[in-house]
Amino acid sequence: MVEEADVHMLKIVSGALAGVALLVAATVAQAQTFTWTGSNSFNDATQTFAGITANTLDINSTSGAFFVDAAFFSNVRFDINLIINGTPTNIYSTTLGGADFRTLNSLPVFSFATGTVTGIQFLSDPNTLIQNYQLFQGFLGIGSTTFTFSNQPPVAVPGPVAGAGVIPLLGLAGFWYARRRKRLAA
Repeated sequence: MVEEADVHMLKIVSGALAGVALLVAATVAQAQTFTWTGSNSFNDATQTFAGITANTLDINSTSGAFFVDAAFFSNVRFDINLIINGTPTNIYSTTLGGADFRTLNSLPVFSFATGTVTGIQFLSDPNTLIQNYQLFQGFLGIGSTTFTFSNQPPVAVPGPVAGAGVIPLLGLAGFWYARRRKRLAA
């Protein structure tokens, strides 16, 4: 015979386990990826897309790089901006010179304030014309580069290990079961 106290205890334990399951499910971030469809090589370019709510960006490129192709150039600035909530926001900036380069795959995963991202900009400065030739200092091989945006949950302050509450819940359930068996045996 099931007593009202037993039913109440089962509801508490099952509710607590359901709460843990919801907490774990809520922390899974949704990622959206888009592929660059603009020019493959350029000095400055912007690509816009439908809004993505995000706070991280991971760039995956098989051949994308930015570089300065002449040894006598120095101090060429390269910027990567995201258009977040309608405003260009710099997420990366570096200065190269003297026939130097950097691959896009060498860049870290970028974190920024959560917002609606509607575009990405690649900028290089200066764009110099010498002897009627455009000496290339810019971005190369960007075609088919993928950009993965995700909205990661905030990092929690260090606290209890995830799942640590499950053991006490199981102990509570065991205590209830032992108490129930003792009562039924009497």
